[in-house]
Amino acid sequence: MENTENLSSEDESLLLQSLEQQDNWDGLPMSKFQGFWCPVFVLHPLLCFQRNFKALDTDVLLASVPKSGTTWLKALLFSIVSRDRFPIDQSPLLATNSHRLVFSLECFYYAEDDDPDLGNLSRPRLFSTHLPHQALPSSLIESNCKIVYVCRNPLDQFISEREFLLKNRLWPDKPYGEVLSLDEAFDMFCDGVQAFGPFWDHLLEEEEKEGLVGDISRLCSFEKLKDLDINKNGIHFGSVKNNSLFRKGDIGDWQNYLTPAMAERMKTTLKAKLSRSGLILDI
Repeated sequence: MENTENLSSEDESLLLQSLEQQDNWDGLPMSKFQGFWCPVFVLHPLLCFQRNFKALDTDVLLASVPKSGTTWLKALLFSIVSRDRFPIDQSPLLATNSHRLVFSLECFYYAEDDDPDLGNLSRPRLFSTHLPHQALPSSLIESNCKIVYVCRNPLDQFISEREFLLKNRLWPDKPYGEVLSLDEAFDMFCDGVQAFGPFWDHLLEEEEKEGLVGDISRLCSFEKLKDLDINKNGIHFGSVKNNSLFRKGDIGDWQNYLTPAMAERMKTTLKAKLSRSGLILDI
């Protein structure tokens, strides 16, 4: 990873101008940075994150590709960590979207402030990121913090992300490129071109009380979270609607959109990309 810790503002500007550019499936501009496709509005926050973040050994980081179960796993993590502070029937999840309980480092904290004060957050601190392992700051990699990774059938993830992008404009009031057809978007996906992708690079990097597990499972079930008023209404950030964070949650829904030939292409791509790792991801 390039050393970005001591970049001046001028050097940062020159670096960002030198990067390879590519529009995402919805036309959102992206730049190829440190081996992955980074949405342009995340570039400056990412550099600030790498430069200023100080990890604690007690931190818990949720890492994921967009639309692979992030909202759900945030709810689970928050419920587990806060189980001694809130009875299940008084959980903040009943009135607050999980993205407002576990915030993104690059899309919230460092987007709001170049060097936010994170020292006063309750311990353990819970964070999330869509960044691949190679883009995480050295203080985090070298710490003993816990990284929880969630992945999903890539075909379901592709469909869910595309539907999400078509419903939401992540960079309001800025110029976008052309919105691609399903076939064109899938071609890019198979070539590893997606926000925070290629997704296979994410794969290749590095106390229970009676009844509590069942209670948390019910509280954080997809159906329960989707049916809460807070997740039916309101805005997550920018123009992103809370209800767009919950689509169907059905395993195999990709079959309603993609052909068997497209699925076979993804299987072949995954087999090639994961062949040396020993990992097998059935789709």
